[in-house]
Amino acid sequence: MQVSDDWFTISFRRLAQPTPQVRRLVESLHGEMSRAELMVRLELSDVRHFRDGYIRPALERGLIEMTIPDRPSSRLQRYRLTELGIRSRDSG
Repeated sequence: MQVSDDWFTISFRRLAQPTPQVRRLVESLHGEMSRAELMVRLELSDVRHFRDGYIRPALERGLIEMTIPDRPSSRLQRYRLTELGIRSRDSG
């Protein structure tokens, strides 16, 4: 932030646009869904590709969240959109 007696300037870092994969995930996610449900909806079969190309980037951007964040590999784990994810989907 820059400040003088008469003015101040604040700079914000602009986030890059989500990848096409993350956009597809956000558009496909309704309510709480498991990894398997999402992979079926997205017609994906490679778990590693799904995790690295879809889930991780969406989590890092704050577009989705885990229902059991302290147990990320739980068989009961589900994913849901955050408020940011909902706004992103609705504006997209």
